[in-house]
Amino acid sequence: MPPTNSRYYLYIGSTFCAGVLFSLLFLVPLSAGFSKLPRWTPFRLITTVLLVAVLTYLGSIAFSVESDVYFPKFSYMALSLFCFSPVLAFKGAFSVLPNAADLLPVVHAVLSTVGVLLATIHGLLYLCLWVRYNALLAILKQDTANIYAIVLLVILLLMFLTSLPPVRHLSFALFKIFHFLAYPLILVFAYMHQPNTLPFILPAFVLQLLNLVWSIFSTRKATVHVTTAGPVTRLTLTVNHQIHPRPGQHIYVYKSMIGHPFSIVSAKQVEGMTTLLLGIKNGKFTQDLTGPLRISRPLGNTFDPLFKYDHLVLIAGGIGITPLLSIAQKAERVSLIWIVKDQSWLEGFRTELDLLESRNVHLETYLTTNGRPDLSDLIQKQASMAIGVCGPKGLVGDVIQIGSRLKIPVHFELFY
Repeated sequence: MPPTNSRYYLYIGSTFCAGVLFSLLFLVPLSAGFSKLPRWTPFRLITTVLLVAVLTYLGSIAFSVESDVYFPKFSYMALSLFCFSPVLAFKGAFSVLPNAADLLPVVHAVLSTVGVLLATIHGLLYLCLWVRYNALLAILKQDTANIYAIVLLVILLLMFLTSLPPVRHLSFALFKIFHFLAYPLILVFAYMHQPNTLPFILPAFVLQLLNLVWSIFSTRKATVHVTTAGPVTRLTLTVNHQIHPRPGQHIYVYKSMIGHPFSIVSAKQVEGMTTLLLGIKNGKFTQDLTGPLRISRPLGNTFDPLFKYDHLVLIAGGIGITPLLSIAQKAERVSLIWIVKDQSWLEGFRTELDLLESRNVHLETYLTTNGRPDLSDLIQKQASMAIGVCGPKGLVGDVIQIGSRLKIPVHFELFY
């Protein structure tokens, strides 16, 4: 059993610090590796998760004052990651590491996956031990805390499954709702399983509550006008308030309790009112957009560093054009490359494209019906140059790889 009293708090404190420390130490090679490999292959994801898990476990053993029972270490390491990794997904006032906004979702996903892996190892080790000695049913009947642990593990696994990209693409609302409901349940069942985990749970609960309150009270009501052009729904939102979004930022649009993030194409301020234009790919969310909506304040700073360079190359795939249009409207020397499936996509943003051409922005469009262009031929290194890319994972990964080879800074955002 874990130690008690002051030794116990020293034990869990050192385990928490070790888990966070060794996970953070891995972020440096992780970020470097992401800039060199074109995409997350299954092998790369598995090796990443296993390496972080091993480093975290070794760190826990090195820092912990308790060495006779190793099984609980996995649970404390998992809990430390679950209490830490959600902070990386916070938006607005509670966002962390603002200069690494494009990397934070990747880090959040990796650390959360490691947490699920460690919690699963913890549970399976005990289950195997009890089954080996034919004591499973007796132990479950004797101590209901172990039943809470099984429920907790099921919730964790479901949370992991609903976070996978195919599920998020199929139903973003399912992903958001389950995350919203599951995380508090994880903290509650972790406490019911082991009340001594309160030093982990209480800070995480308070931070989540503050972030939720901030998200609710920072939204504003907006009237909406909807038009459709080809595969694009143009959403014009009018807010009775002055909003000054920076190029490349996005907002959350709420037509229920669940908000969806969309990039801002343009913004106009007139007599205390603000009109925001969003471009959304036709889908479930664009159906029945009637009545007033609620929107968050502008968020994100992924593309802010681009404006310190003299020349920008912006590369978009499909609906990933939306944040880059706002950047192209403000930048001085910019080339915009847009790769789309067919000609109908161009009609969705015809007004914005004509405006860019009138400003002598170098604009190139490519249809994938003729095959995707060779990006290496389109990107020519210049002095004081940076690349901004937004679109599907394959495109973003290829651009990151080219930027790494040519030593050109790349700032990216993934659109699933």
